Amino acid sequence: MFDKKKIVIVWFNHDLRVRDNSALTHAVDNFDIIIPVYIHDQSEKFFRATGAASCWWLHHSLKSLEKSLATLGLSLSIFQGQTAAVLRHIVEKTKAEALVYNFSTDKHNPFCRSQISNLLHDLNCQETVFFDQFLYCPDSVHPQNSHYYQVFGAFYRACQLIGSPPAPIPAPNKKKASKTVSDGACSIDDLRLVPRNPDWAAPFSTMWTPGENTALIKADSFCEQGVFSYNRQRDFPCLDASSQLSPHLHFGEISIRTLWHKTNVQLPRCPTIEHEEEVQSYIRQLMWREFYGHLLYHNPHLQTEPMNKTFKKFEWKEIDGTLLKAWKTGNTGYPIIDAGLRQLWQTGWMHNRVRMIVSSFFVKHLRFDWHEGEAWFWDTLVDANLANNVGGWQWIAGCGADAAPYFRIFNPVLQSQKFDVQGTYIKQWVPELKKLSNKYIHAPWEAPRDVLEQALIDLGEDYPYPIVDSDKARKEALLAYEEMKHSKN
Repeated sequence: MFDKKKIVIVWFNHDLRVRDNSALTHAVDNFDIIIPVYIHDQSEKFFRATGAASCWWLHHSLKSLEKSLATLGLSLSIFQGQTAAVLRHIVEKTKAEALVYNFSTDKHNPFCRSQISNLLHDLNCQETVFFDQFLYCPDSVHPQNSHYYQVFGAFYRACQLIGSPPAPIPAPNKKKASKTVSDGACSIDDLRLVPRNPDWAAPFSTMWTPGENTALIKADSFCEQGVFSYNRQRDFPCLDASSQLSPHLHFGEISIRTLWHKTNVQLPRCPTIEHEEEVQSYIRQLMWREFYGHLLYHNPHLQTEPMNKTFKKFEWKEIDGTLLKAWKTGNTGYPIIDAGLRQLWQTGWMHNRVRMIVSSFFVKHLRFDWHEGEAWFWDTLVDANLANNVGGWQWIAGCGADAAPYFRIFNPVLQSQKFDVQGTYIKQWVPELKKLSNKYIHAPWEAPRDVLEQALIDLGEDYPYPIVDSDKARKEALLAYEEMKHSKN
């Protein structure tokens, strides 16, 4: 039997850390007995099941959290099943008087939150929610005549007027009594998040080390060095110029507040205006992440519906299974696109500039519905944050907030020539082209026969011809967009 001391459940979601975790700190400061819980819910009743690549990361992140909590004297209880049913079971078993958690756009849409709130009310269990996923509480940033901003520039300026986000809080420094719930609980291994036979995620471990400590080390390194060349180098996929912190942020191994303050503190240290602009550029990217999070918070339907309602009448092409497979596997015949999609499959991550090129090709050259591409990214990215993924795909399709204009269509060859000049990125991920000269590596079909022979390439056998004609597809896409604009139905 539990004693009469105050008992609280700390429900972990996308906040798998002990530092700057408001829910955990609140529990430690105000309660006697802490019950840390993680619920793996793949029922898709209120939200999307975790993608396969993200499941691999989740496994290792939970292992890391388990160790971190142990240093505080706390034990993590793992459950799988429908969230509301599991929470009811835990509250009834432990007689907990309170549940605290950090809001997650991936998990806590209004329908889910309403059900949980009603459940806790019925059980006479107090609910406390924090918003550590954001720099600013979504309900606190809005224009006078609306609940939220729909244009990034206005949103960014409003946040700047509010001032700096709250400073991150340290990890709790005192141990508290902990309880585990054995009835119905399981181990992390029981969740079977890591693929077996075949272990297609095996290459991930050569690039990634999930966990809070790694996230903080990477953040310190990037903010003290890499951020000062970020803007100049971030568009070149062959350079190690991005922070690669997105999966750590997605799983909450480091808070967005911590990263913002680690970056912002560099501004007074900048020796030149140019260095300051580099730092500001990265902060602006963090704010784009914030913007998309606020949009999804206020519009949970954005994962299925276009923000620009005009696009409801846009006629996407019927999915061609052969073309879709060629895109997914990186066999489109456009080297920069194939390099990106193969990088995605082998590492669970893709360079941001290449993500734009790859997704633009999907929605504007193939003219497939953006939902299909977004679903593939969701399943294969280790940083598959719902707000960013949906926001990015709607932006590139032209139907989202502050979206790229419909007539902006990335030319895969020109993008490749501009951002992978020497073909270094292509040669890494499409090795069958590594003997082609820089002149032809961006468009192998333009190479003379003797050049292809010297490079040991038989087009159509060793590497495919383009699956669509870029110029023709561009013209057809522009025509389709124009027809949508003038459609009355």
